[in-house]
Amino acid sequence: CRQFQQEWNLHPIHGSDTRDRSPQDMRLLGQASLGIYEDEFEGICPTVLQRYYGIHGWEVVHHRNQTGAGHPSDEADEPAKDDIIDHIEQKQANDVQHDAVEVPDSNTPFRNKEDESMFFEILEAVVMEGIVLEGYNLREGEDEYDKNTSEYL
Repeated sequence: CRQFQQEWNLHPIHGSDTRDRSPQDMRLLGQASLGIYEDEFEGICPTVLQRYYGIHGWEVVHHRNQTGAGHPSDEADEPAKDDIIDHIEQKQANDVQHDAVEVPDSNTPFRNKEDESMFFEILEAVVMEGIVLEGYNLREGEDEYDKNTSEYL
């Protein structure tokens, strides 16, 4: 099964949209040009997301003596946004075990647009010429799979 998977991911797909690229080539080019999808809500309970990011707006919480029937001036229509943020923070306090991590200013590894353009020009030339580097288990005879080897992009 793994052998089939490796062969399949390396075979060229013929077509005007694919330009004879393999699934692995298309994945790499897609990640390089569009970035890698990261779920900004990973680890957040789906019910919390549904409750606060649903389609029905802010949840109306009626306090004591507020029935919701009518609109007296002392009855708020929506809870204050700060109250909701505080509520979410309190609900998730047990799940967060660390201080906030600083996020880099940019999501690109390139210093400027010229470096980025040069990278993609070279990458396109390498792909179009069919250059396959040695030592990446992509060439004939390099197909020994080592489960202890991994590479993170």
